[in-house]
Amino acid sequence: MLIKHFTTVSFYTILSRISGYVRDIFIAKYLGAGPLSDAFLIALRVPNFFRRFFAEGALNSAFIPLFSRQLETEGREAAKRFAEEIFVLLFITLVIFSSVFMLFMPYLIYLIAPGFSQNPETQGLVVELTRITFPYLMLISIATLFAGILNSISKFASVAFMPVLFNIAIIFAMLVLGQFFSSLVHAMAWGVFLAGILQIIWMIYFLHKNGWIIALKFRALKLSANVREFLRKVMPTAVGGSVVQINLWVDMMVASFFSGAVTYLYYADRISQLPLSIVGTAMGTALLPLLSRKLGAGEIAEANKIHETGLEVVMLLTLPATFALVVLHSDIMTILFQRGEFTAENAAAASYALVAFSLGLPAFALVKIFATSFFALKDTKTPVVSACIAMVVNVILNITFVLTLKHFGYMPHIGIALATACSSWVNATMLGTKLFRTTHFSLSRQFVVRMGKIIISTVAMTAILIFSIIALEVTTMNLAIKIISGGGTYVAMILLLKTFDLNELKTYLTRKKGKAPKAVS
Repeated sequence: MLIKHFTTVSFYTILSRISGYVRDIFIAKYLGAGPLSDAFLIALRVPNFFRRFFAEGALNSAFIPLFSRQLETEGREAAKRFAEEIFVLLFITLVIFSSVFMLFMPYLIYLIAPGFSQNPETQGLVVELTRITFPYLMLISIATLFAGILNSISKFASVAFMPVLFNIAIIFAMLVLGQFFSSLVHAMAWGVFLAGILQIIWMIYFLHKNGWIIALKFRALKLSANVREFLRKVMPTAVGGSVVQINLWVDMMVASFFSGAVTYLYYADRISQLPLSIVGTAMGTALLPLLSRKLGAGEIAEANKIHETGLEVVMLLTLPATFALVVLHSDIMTILFQRGEFTAENAAAASYALVAFSLGLPAFALVKIFATSFFALKDTKTPVVSACIAMVVNVILNITFVLTLKHFGYMPHIGIALATACSSWVNATMLGTKLFRTTHFSLSRQFVVRMGKIIISTVAMTAILIFSIIALEVTTMNLAIKIISGGGTYVAMILLLKTFDLNELKTYLTRKKGKAPKAVS
């Protein structure tokens, strides 16, 4: 069942990423890389930073296990009552937080992007655009709460499709609404707000379709035992989530001092996040409810099998993706974004950041899996401590790499991406070490053998990609040929080395709902 859920989420994640790249192609074409694009991307990212803090991180990591337990042990009505209590609590918190943040935006901008203070016109534009986009935080956080309910009852498809609505709204704003506003970036900012409305309507529709009506009942706000447990779980998780966001905040603050750096890092991060979202995020989404149920039922052996399978799938896909992005970085940025206002120099600068981000790709995915495992074990402290240490490492490396690269005449934004990758490896190493030393989770000999075969297959793929880079020019058709030849080589090697038993994998994919998942072996 894990693999079935994983593939469902992955399919819709790919769809959302494709629509996202269409969106980004338009943004690059019309805005290029400079103060205007930096201003819009800051306004786009600020509410999304807090979204990960309120919704994807703290909320889901604490809410889903407790909601799943309520549903399993006390029934549907108890779970619904708990969801409504959290809904009211989240709504009140977000109203207060959003109001304060928007009111003091002119002052907070010095903390968000201090480098923009050198250009008052750009700084004022950032304040104006962020005030338009910031209400998206409330809309997407509530939508994510509803998504957590759907994920808990194994309804992943509608949730995974939700980001597509965001991309459609931004594209619509650029192509249609732009003619009704004073500037294109203002239309795009309102597109973000529109996206939040569409996403929350989408979630409400599918909740109702599945028989769940979660009402905003202020009288439902009670510090019940379940809510108190939620708050105890959510606080350390929120701290851990804030640590991750502080890392990103530091990156943005440093990047704001260099024109175009925010834009370069944005596009590089978008490309590197594709395999991470398909593999790491999708696997984490499918893994948390399953592990929570197995551990809650005391089925330790089954939980361990599910966990190991998750790691195998993650490494099977992220390791070759890392080397493919490193080899094809220039081709990818040139073909995808070099058009209109986005010049060849812009594409080259973004491609160097892509290489640095890609080096941390396996670590990013492993952190998601390991942290999910700790959450399923109801241990929220360990991921927080590990994330805090990684944050300190990131800040130190950020400053060190940026100053060093600038001193020697290299593009300083590359150091920001490289620091992020290095700190993620530190985080993954600490989490993995503690997980396997202090819990019942373990890795079998078969897992080690499979990792060896995956590495051999990746080396073969990389050799083919390097040869294709030398032999073929940079065109859209040639990029497709390079990807197909490299990917084909990898798949052929995986099959040749018999890395996985395909019959058992087929059984895994077609296993009916309700049956216990079985490890791929």
